[in-house]
Formats: sequence, C-alpha cells, structure tokens
Amino acid sequence: MSEFPARVRLSRAKGFRLQEHAPGAIVVRRPTKWGNPFTVADALAGDPTLTLTEVRRRCVEHFELWLDGEIERLAHVEQRAWILHHLDYLTGRPLACTCPLPGSGEIDWCHARVLIERSNEPAGTIPPLTTAWASVHAPGPVPIRPRETVRLSRDLAHLL
Repeated sequence: MSEFPARVRLSRAKGFRLQEHAPGAIVVRRPTKWGNPFTVADALAGDPTLTLTEVRRRCVEHFELWLDGEIERLAHVEQRAWILHHLDYLTGRPLACTCPLPGSGEIDWCHARVLIERSNEPAGTIPPLTTAWASVHAPGPVPIRPRETVRLSRDLAHLL
C-alpha cells in the first residue's frame, strides 16, 4: 500500500498559512465536525494522575473505540455517523490538528492519525456502520442502508 498522507500541526505563529504549508489540508481539530469528542478533562476525570502522553493516548483510544461503535456517547451519535459517512472525503489529503507531532520513533497520539489511517485503508477493511444503535433506540425494526445512517440518527434524535 502507498504511504499515508501527512498529519500537520496547526500553528498560531504569525505568518503561518496552512494551505501554503500543506496544500489541500483539512482542519480536524475539536471545534470542527471531525473533532475528537473525548477531551483531556474526560480522561483526567477517570484518573487525575495520568501524564500528558497517557491522557492523549486515552483520548485517541476512546476515539477509535467510539468510531467502531464500542463506546456510545448519545450526545455525539450524529457526529459519529457523519464522520463515518464522509471518511472518503479525507482520502489522500493531509489533516491538520493542534496536537504536537511525535518525535522520531514515537507513536502519534492524535485522532487525526486515526482519521488518516481509516480514510486511506483499502476498500472492505473498514467495518460498516452498525445497526446496533437503531435496534436499541428505535421504536420498532428499522431497515438501514449505509448511506441513510446520518438521516436516521437525525430522525431518531427526539428519542434521546
């Protein structure tokens, strides 16, 4: 498989222009729809003795589990469906986040790395959207086609 596109660190330094630095880059930090809903505060609430690296690792691991449907956050059901539905938009493009870049030989604990990996995986290796959420929260049987998941989650939001 070819090499994945780069992850770029956003900078607030005077004169920094993302599109000059990484043409075609997409910002995926927290305020955007691509943002990680798991915060440092969430991670520290469970264990305030964690180091910064451990906190970042925990946030990224929770993000991966959430994308896989193994962790449920009712307030972010639509966001998860939207991300999974639009992953192909990120394919081949660099992603920009405020997380520090890893040093040589270190693991990149940033959710942008997860998005890069998932959006550039060969077809068929990404698990499909599951019907588990609808089967638990819907008033009756709900047939789901993959591209309807975002609309379905919007339609069922009143049940939350």
